[in-house]
Amino acid sequence: MMPAHSPVEAGIWSVPGHPLVIEYSRAAIHAIIVEVLDAYETYLEGGYEVGGLLLGTRDGSHLRILSHAVLPIRPPRPSFVLSESDQRRLAELIKTCAQDREVLGFYVSHTRSEVFLTESDQELLERFFPEPWQVGLVFHPKDREPVRAGFFFREEDGYVRSDQSYLEMAFEAPPRNPGFRRQPPWQIDSRGVPIAPPVREPEPDEHPEPGFALLPDEGEPDAPPLRVEVPERPDVYDLPPEPAGPTLAQRVGKGALLAAVLLVLFAGAVSIQLLREPDPPMGLRVVPREGEMVVVWDPASPTLQEANEISISLTDGASKKEVPVRLASRPPEYVYRPATGRVDIRLTATSGFGRQSREMATFLAHPEIGKPSPELAEERRLLQEAERDFQAATAAVETRNAENLTLESRLGELQSRQAAIEEARRQRLEARRAAVQAAANRRAPAAPVRDLPQAPEIASRTPAVRLPVPSSNLPPRPVEPEAPRLAPTPSNGGGPSVTPTTAAPGPLAARTTPPPIAVAAPKPSAYAGPRSGRIIWTGELPRDGQLVIDGRKPSRGFVNGELPGVPVRLGAYPAELADGGIRVLTGNPSFSQPKVENPSAANAWNRTQYVYDPKGYRDLIVEQMPAGSDLKKLTLRAGGKKLSVIVIEWQVMAP
Repeated sequence: MMPAHSPVEAGIWSVPGHPLVIEYSRAAIHAIIVEVLDAYETYLEGGYEVGGLLLGTRDGSHLRILSHAVLPIRPPRPSFVLSESDQRRLAELIKTCAQDREVLGFYVSHTRSEVFLTESDQELLERFFPEPWQVGLVFHPKDREPVRAGFFFREEDGYVRSDQSYLEMAFEAPPRNPGFRRQPPWQIDSRGVPIAPPVREPEPDEHPEPGFALLPDEGEPDAPPLRVEVPERPDVYDLPPEPAGPTLAQRVGKGALLAAVLLVLFAGAVSIQLLREPDPPMGLRVVPREGEMVVVWDPASPTLQEANEISISLTDGASKKEVPVRLASRPPEYVYRPATGRVDIRLTATSGFGRQSREMATFLAHPEIGKPSPELAEERRLLQEAERDFQAATAAVETRNAENLTLESRLGELQSRQAAIEEARRQRLEARRAAVQAAANRRAPAAPVRDLPQAPEIASRTPAVRLPVPSSNLPPRPVEPEAPRLAPTPSNGGGPSVTPTTAAPGPLAARTTPPPIAVAAPKPSAYAGPRSGRIIWTGELPRDGQLVIDGRKPSRGFVNGELPGVPVRLGAYPAELADGGIRVLTGNPSFSQPKVENPSAANAWNRTQYVYDPKGYRDLIVEQMPAGSDLKKLTLRAGGKKLSVIVIEWQVMAP
């Protein structure tokens, strides 16, 4: 990934094995980073978080981020958690921006946590951005370090990896001066975590301020205050209430001078209240049209109707232009031809007491205007080659599946033919055995010879069998029935035909067994191994050292398993040796309370404890995921700490 100040006008973010491709404008990302850093530098202990919409165009799974829209929360809070009025403004902002460009997702800054999706971020993605191609972008600013960021998206089965981004980016921060931070209006504990003030009911004569439990409905200014339930969670905070003014008895007792002072203070409080109340939107939009841009506003907006003076400020590169606006003009628009690729527009409405309401927008020219930069062209060429390789691999897999189906069909036909042959052979044998038995029953037994001394031997009709002469003092012995004579056949050279039987009586019964038919074993058609598993590596990985695990062969140390060789979801975590087992460090805040697994075959009979340690979790970096022909190869790198144990968990993705 390229820095925010790179001369290249756009960058590309993609993950191997996933069809999603995100192309972002450098100018749009730079504008968001400036907004994130301004909020971060406002207060001590991390400032406050901001968010908004990502706008651009879409072509299937190819997203192109060209601009953004800011969603200010009223009042600013340390965590970007929306109240009911903020959610209504977000729905209205999405509806307004969708008229000009595609709403590709949202962005949010995390000033006190790592790059992952919190529960409120996941609820925001599911409720307001339900399309399968809409994404979330999380920024994490720090002092004297680049701004880290990462995209989060839905996979083909709807799964969203929220604990960390598949691929983080680092953008160079613009010059800043953090010496003007002030104390935040919320309390900070010893660990640097903001503490939410208790929610209280206002007095009957007290005007509810933003941050109380009662907030005015911005959609209906004359409606009674709307109660907002504040969730009991450590990342939702409200501003503390203003001190109550003096009572009526105190004003009467202090005399006319004190009454005048109180009147002035009351007028100032009313002015501050009017300034703090959120203004209705003025409907500022910028529409491109044939090389020009059209600035459009809503003349029916209450803010513009009550304004004494309205103007549009245009900043086009080094030139600036101020244009007055008249609500009576028809149509309500201003046409301007930009001279550069970026124009900043600001609509200002000035009313009584010098109160000003502003709305801002940015017009960005298409990043491909003119000849594309060599780096961007090279990235697009590599992306096209990767898409061709992926299509070729998909075609090869489909061909192999078709071949497997053909082999399975042929195997089924062979098995059916073999069963038919066996059945026909069994029926023929049964018929021949029945015929032999019937012929034997029809043949009469030979007459016995009695009381003949030295009687000659009686020759049987079968030459191979000779029967002895029975004794005159013994009962006659029945003669064995003669085997049937069969006609010569051409198959045995004209000799007698031999018929194998299994149940014919006598020593001359022939017994034969049909030869077996060899059938080729089918080839496996799909992966049938385990769906998930865990690999534990032990050894010594120095600081900034690289570890390559190819199957069961690590570049250093020892490993107790291997990847299955198919596309998987994968997570790698640094670990430490502890008493009786290992201690796994993770960046998921759901493990704030440690989770313990008893020894089993899955964890190599080690007692495993999962703990939340975002700082230690960053000491392991995944440099290369298993992809392409190296589905069993994984490349890791140590950060600023030496590692001795690494736990790798994998799960087979649905085909």
